[in-house]
Amino acid sequence: MDLNDMGQLHAFLMRYRCIESRPRSRNLRRNESELASILIESGTEGLEQMNRFLAAQGLDLIEFTDTDMPGITTGGRVWVLARSLEAAPPAYFSIEQVMGRMKLRDDSREVAAVWYLHIWLIHLALLYSHKGRAVSAVSGYLDSAFEKETLIQCVRDHIERVRGVGLETGAEQRVYQILTDERGTDIPKRVRMFLGLMVDSGLLSRADSGVYEQTLLGAVEIRQNFSRTLQHILPDEDALSNIVNLSAPVAEKGEEEEAGMKETE
Repeated sequence: MDLNDMGQLHAFLMRYRCIESRPRSRNLRRNESELASILIESGTEGLEQMNRFLAAQGLDLIEFTDTDMPGITTGGRVWVLARSLEAAPPAYFSIEQVMGRMKLRDDSREVAAVWYLHIWLIHLALLYSHKGRAVSAVSGYLDSAFEKETLIQCVRDHIERVRGVGLETGAEQRVYQILTDERGTDIPKRVRMFLGLMVDSGLLSRADSGVYEQTLLGAVEIRQNFSRTLQHILPDEDALSNIVNLSAPVAEKGEEEEAGMKETE
C-alpha cells in the first residue's frame, strides 16, 4: 500500500465511512471495488499501516469478514471507519450538520441540539431496549428494523411524559420548554430530518419498503462509544459533540455514483 492508495482510501472513507467488497443491499460505489482489492491485497500489514495513519485523527478502520459477522455476503469483507475509544471526537465529525439539518424555522442551535439528542436516544431505545439487545451486540444490527411512524409515535409519547413530569417534579426548565413548545406537526418533520441525516451518514439504511435499519457501522459506533456519551446528562453542545459521528460534508441525496450492479455470490 503506497501513499496514493492511502490517500484514495482516506477520501472514500471520510465520505462513506464504509467499504464493502460485495455489498449486501446496494450497488458498488465508484472505485469501491478497487479500494477493497487494495485492502485485501495489503493484508494485515496494510490494515495496520492505514490504522497508524488514522490513529492521529482519532479513527479506527475495522475489518469484518463473512465468517465473523452475519449479514456479510459470502466471501465478502467490510471495513468500517469508527471513532477511536481513546481519542477525542475527530474534527472531521462536525455538529454543524446537526445544527444545519435539524433546525425548523428560526430554531436556535440549542433547540436543534435538544431535539437531536432526544430523538437519538429514543431511536436507540427502538434499536436496543425494545429488543432486549445489549449495546455490545453488534450482530443485532440485522434485527433492528423499525418504521418511521413507530419512531414518530415514540417521540410523541416521550413529549407527553415530559409534560406529565412538569417543572415541579424535576424537569430541567429550558429542555422542558423546548420540548413542550412543539407544534402539532413539528414531530414528524423533526423525525424525518433526523432519519435523513442518519441515512446520509451511513448509520441507518432505508429499505424500499420504507423500513429503517441500523447499519453495521452504526452498530460498531454504538459499541465503541456509547459509554462515553452517558457521561453527559443535559443535552448541550458538549454532549452533542461527543455522540455526533457525521463526517462533513454529507453526500447529497442521490449523489452516490454506482459502478454497476452489486456483485452476487
